[in-house]
Amino acid sequence: MAITNSDAAKIFKALSDENRLLLALSLTEGEMSATELLKKVPFSQPTLSHHLALLSDSGVIIARRDGKSVFYRINTSTASILSEISASLAAAPSEPAKKSAPIKTKRTPEPRKPREKKEEAPAPKEEVPVRRNQVFDFFD
Repeated sequence: MAITNSDAAKIFKALSDENRLLLALSLTEGEMSATELLKKVPFSQPTLSHHLALLSDSGVIIARRDGKSVFYRINTSTASILSEISASLAAAPSEPAKKSAPIKTKRTPEPRKPREKKEEAPAPKEEVPVRRNQVFDFFD
C-alpha cells in the first residue's frame, strides 16, 4: 500500500497527542471496546470518543460495531507503514555529509565608475506669515 506524504503527516499528527498515543498503545494489547478503553484512560467518555474518531479518521485504528458496542483495534497496514518510515529514519547516516573545500577563483575587480555630482536641492521658499484674523471665504 503506497502512502502519500499528506497521509503520513495526518497519521503522525493523530499520534502526536499524548492521549491518542496512550489509546493506540493500549490497543497494541488487542481489540478492546470503548468501555474497556475508558477504564484505562484518565478522561471522560466524550473526550475518549473524540480521540477515537481522530485516530479512526487518520487510519491508525479500525472500529467494528457489534450490537451496541464498538470495538477498536490497531490498523496493521498503517502500523507497517509507520514501521517502514521509522526504519528509514533510523537508517539515515548519523554523521553529517562532508563538504568539499570551496574552489577559490581569482576575480578581477570591476573598474570603478566615476561618481556623479549630486544636484543641489532648490533653496527653500520663503513662507508668508498668515495673520490670525485673516478670513477665508470658501463659499463665494
